Amino acid sequence: MLRKKPYLKILAHKPDIFSAFPAEVLDEQAADRLLQIPRLAVAEIAGPADMPALRELLKHHRPDGLLPTLSYTGTEYGDWAQLGTMAAALKKTFEKELNIYVAEPVVLGSPALWKALREAHVGELKQRFGVACPCLGCRLYSCVLRVPLCKKIDARFFIPSVHGLIQRGCPAHTSPIERKYLTYLMSGYGIDMWHQGLHHEQPCDEGHCMSCVLTPQTGNGMPLEKLTRYFESFALPAAGGILSLAVSGAKVDYARIISQAARQNKTFVKSEK
Repeated sequence: MLRKKPYLKILAHKPDIFSAFPAEVLDEQAADRLLQIPRLAVAEIAGPADMPALRELLKHHRPDGLLPTLSYTGTEYGDWAQLGTMAAALKKTFEKELNIYVAEPVVLGSPALWKALREAHVGELKQRFGVACPCLGCRLYSCVLRVPLCKKIDARFFIPSVHGLIQRGCPAHTSPIERKYLTYLMSGYGIDMWHQGLHHEQPCDEGHCMSCVLTPQTGNGMPLEKLTRYFESFALPAAGGILSLAVSGAKVDYARIISQAARQNKTFVKSEK
C-alpha cells in the first residue's frame, strides 16, 4: 500500500493532512462508504505490538468496522512500507478471526501542528511545569490529529497505539492522569477512547519498527500534580483551540494558539459534541 506512488510522495514531503484529506488518501466515495458503518473505530497503527494488542481489545469491544491510520510527525525514520504491510495485514486477520470489516488504511499528519505542540514556547512550558517532554506532546498530537478524520466519517471510537509505549519507554501514557485527560479531550468531540493493554510486548527489529530522532524521557520528569496542571492549563486548552477551528474547516495558526495557551493560565472547557 505505502509503496504506491501517491503515498511515497506524501511520505517524502509530509504535507499537512489534518483537517482536509486529498483524494489519494480519502476520496469522497471511500468516506461515504465509511459513513454507512454504524459503529466505526479508528485505530492508530505504529508498530508490530499493535496487532496482538488490537486483537485482544477487539474481543471485548466489537465495532462493525475498523479504519487503520498511520501518521507522521517529521521526526520518525524507518521503513514505512513495513508499517503499511502491518496495517494491511489487519484486514486479513481481523475479518477472518473477528468478523470485523477493516477498511483501507489512511495516512495523515501535520508536522507544523506537531512542532507547535512540542516546540513552541518550550521555555514557557519548562518554566511552568519543569519539562517540555516530546513524548507528552507526541501523544497529545496523536489524539488531536485524528479528531477531524473521526468527525468526517462519523467514527465514534479511537484506539491509540501501544508501540511507542513499549519501544520508546513512555510509561506516563499508562498513568490514570494522562488517560483521564486524553479520554476527556476526545469525548468532547463525541469520540470514546479504547485503551489497549500493555502486556502484549513483542521484540521489535529495526526492519519492522519506526524510530524517533528525539530521545524519550521516561516518566516525563513531572510529578502527578504538575501533570494534572499541564493538561488542564496548557495541553487541553491548546488542543481545544486548534480543534474548534479545524473541525469547521477553518485555517488554523497552530503556533499562535499554542503560544497563547503556553502563556495563559486557563482551564480547559469541554466542547460541545
